[in-house]
Amino acid sequence: MFRFMRKALVTLGFAAAGLAAAGSANATLVVGRFDPSFGGALQGVNFSGTVTFNISQNCLDLGLPTGAFIWRSYNCGGSSSAMQFLGADVHFSGAQNGDVHFAGQPANPFIVLGMYVQNGHVTGVQTSGLIPAAQSTLPGNPFFNIYFGVDPSTLTLEDFFENQPPAHNGDGDGDLDDLSAASFQQTHLVLLTGCRSDCTSNGATTSYVPEPGSLALVISALGVAGLAGRKRRGVTTL
Repeated sequence: MFRFMRKALVTLGFAAAGLAAAGSANATLVVGRFDPSFGGALQGVNFSGTVTFNISQNCLDLGLPTGAFIWRSYNCGGSSSAMQFLGADVHFSGAQNGDVHFAGQPANPFIVLGMYVQNGHVTGVQTSGLIPAAQSTLPGNPFFNIYFGVDPSTLTLEDFFENQPPAHNGDGDGDLDDLSAASFQQTHLVLLTGCRSDCTSNGATTSYVPEPGSLALVISALGVAGLAGRKRRGVTTL
């Protein structure tokens, strides 16, 4: 019960941070949920969690029926994309139990590199490797990093500074905008403490849900926390 209340409060904090950062109703909070097994160095350990991003509503209103990758630096409809990482919260279960919280970095423009948008909804997110490492409550308190989308180590400098419209999608130059939506639906945890091999988790498919509005954001975020709490009392592996 205490753990669920803590999860709810943390998620509520994400929602509040998103509202404060947006500054108006012209922004959408996007909540992603993931639930894989870690594997590798933490064989038998499962993890589930939520991540919260922000994006300008203008980016969702571009009208992209087939979907396209939108760079964070692209001005959607004459305004900033307002893409922000507002935090992630992960719970471990199985062979080991614990939690890890990744603090939001709304002021860092290089955390979110872009989002895949289709039919007015975010279906995938690409982050850089700049999300600060966080210490977990697992035995030994190991540190973790987290990223969403493809492995940041494979990205080029151009991927950090590209500023092309969605129509640039699929031009074959090898940039992020040539990848499919599924490429941006992966979540990976990286074990940083005392790990020599298989330190990166199995890929977790992440479902992103838009949560427009103000009060609705808070209610929905608490609802996600409630589902996560109930799920942890059941089977957590996919």
